[in-house]
Amino acid sequence: SREEEIEIHTRVATLAAEWHELALRVGAYPLDRPGWFECWLEAFGADGFEAVALRRDRRLAAVFPVIVKRGMVSSPTNWHTPLFGPVAEDGEARLATFAALRRRHPRRIDLSFLDPVAANQMQAAWAPAPASCRTVHDSPYVAIDQDWETYWQGLSKNLRSSVRRRRKGLDKKGTVTI
Repeated sequence: SREEEIEIHTRVATLAAEWHELALRVGAYPLDRPGWFECWLEAFGADGFEAVALRRDRRLAAVFPVIVKRGMVSSPTNWHTPLFGPVAEDGEARLATFAALRRRHPRRIDLSFLDPVAANQMQAAWAPAPASCRTVHDSPYVAIDQDWETYWQGLSKNLRSSVRRRRKGLDKKGTVTI
């Protein structure tokens, strides 16, 4: 049986090294790492920052950063953060941070740009409490689980033509590298 403990941190720095190591271990999205939140909080305000941290046998297993102001919890996100969510070893760890957040702040939680997997898991975990999800922005990337040529050939002829035409227009303006 493992020992689990929830901690609340009010500064990124108190958790940064372990958070970064956890992010590397689980392959977290670059904007879910402590360096991004340090910069974001410096640019947009650090008032009310909290990081819900789950430890398993003293090792950091999950971190969920939020902003708490006037009884409302929100995500430390804006249009500069196209995807957000807790960094967690597994779904159980993610759910434990959701549960801790809800116990601490049961009135209103408003999370924007939440990773779809995390959003669905959170909504299911909090049922039957009222919850709603709406897409406000899709991340500007396409996951490709095959080689490039196979993916490219699978696109419509019109789209491939449009991309080639736009690439030629860019090439006329200067050097383009991908």
